Amino acid sequence: MDADTALSPRMNAGSLRTRLATLALALLLPTATAGCGFFLVHGPPAAHETLTTFSCTRSNAGPVLDAVAAGTALHAGAQLLSGGGGDAQGWTAPYRVVGAGFALEGLVFGSSAALGFRKTSRCREALRQLTERRARPAAAAPPR
Repeated sequence: MDADTALSPRMNAGSLRTRLATLALALLLPTATAGCGFFLVHGPPAAHETLTTFSCTRSNAGPVLDAVAAGTALHAGAQLLSGGGGDAQGWTAPYRVVGAGFALEGLVFGSSAALGFRKTSRCREALRQLTERRARPAAAAPPR
């Protein structure tokens, strides 16, 4: 028995743990990090047409961060799903599983970005309408 054969079972156990940890990270990362558009961006309130004041998120910073994360995750997922990293020892399947995790993460971030952009657009429109309502002269009070 040579040195390479003697180390093989231990190396396989270690690489299996590494594979499982990578898989868990790739599958759990979307739920832990996605969310600027879902959780941090606020659209206008439902009855904003009748309110004299309200607040909402005007900035596109959160949705832009989500969009960048979506693009990065989708790119990484596409690279891994396209077969990169396959070898004679069976690494093709784990690369594809991790690639699918990144692709899923990209879809979650993309959905968050789309929702965030929609909320900020509605907010800016609602604030524009509020400014117009405030600028209109009040109707003359009826005589007493």
